[in-house]
Amino acid sequence: MASVNSGVEKTLSKLQKSVEDGNYYEAHQMYNSICQRYLKQRKVQEAVRLVHSGALNLQAVREFGSALDLCNRLLEIYDGQGFELNDQNRALLVELFDGFPVDEPKLKDFIKSSLKWSTKAGAPATGDPVLHHVFGLRFYRERYYYDAEHHFLQGPLESAKAAGYMAAEWSQLDTHLDPAYPIARTALALLAVNKPSSASSALDSYLQKLNSEPQGAKVDADSVSIQLHRSPLINFIKFILMAVERSVSASSEFLRIRAKYQDLLQVDPAFTVYVDKIAAIYFDLGPKRQSNPFEEIMRSLLGGGSQPQTSRRIGGGI
Repeated sequence: MASVNSGVEKTLSKLQKSVEDGNYYEAHQMYNSICQRYLKQRKVQEAVRLVHSGALNLQAVREFGSALDLCNRLLEIYDGQGFELNDQNRALLVELFDGFPVDEPKLKDFIKSSLKWSTKAGAPATGDPVLHHVFGLRFYRERYYYDAEHHFLQGPLESAKAAGYMAAEWSQLDTHLDPAYPIARTALALLAVNKPSSASSALDSYLQKLNSEPQGAKVDADSVSIQLHRSPLINFIKFILMAVERSVSASSEFLRIRAKYQDLLQVDPAFTVYVDKIAAIYFDLGPKRQSNPFEEIMRSLLGGGSQPQTSRRIGGGI
């Protein structure tokens, strides 16, 4: 075993030196050919270590195209060898993702391939929520808010909290928007994919981040007290959340809320899509279409809406 490890170490050192010497094409070809040799010899872990190391080395010299090729090779090994979705295997993908600039054009393909593999390895059909959360946080930190939103929507409860904080920052950076627009977009989208707890958590995080205190009267409805805000959009979300808690029994209440705030839905065409989906899911209102709610919401998120263009980093979408 020691001699095998020694041979792998020598190979890795030799290839790393080749990269450091600027022989990028040669090194890239060698990583692929040696990987193939290892797989034929059933040295799967050695092949994984090789391509992972090669991708990191090529990232270090900004040869991102070659690095992405090796990343995809790693995913092919994961898929072909039936690798499990676990912390160790996920960590390699996260490390490689972090090594690319977020504006690298082909990074989106790597993200999609990683999520596709995760579904084959046991994750939900929308992809591993943990990977979504990691991807979302990176885009959030670098202010690619639409990209972050896409992943937070499909992440765990932590993602909803982060989405609320992001909506608060977004509202302060993009001053031509209604300040509540980002959180309305997030909360309604989460409700539309049947994540009411996440929607509530996102709203709470948004208000906490802004230290937003209620500014209006308190409304009591069926033993539930709601403190109104100056923002009609915030009030709309709060009323919808209250109605969702009652589900089908509150269908007439939901219809009144929607009618009262109908003009607000014109802010973004996607809002109507979300609210129609909310009506069907929670209140048994509207047609029952056999479709994937995530796909519909993704089309709304990425295909329209009042997407501000104050900065390229606040635009975009995967």
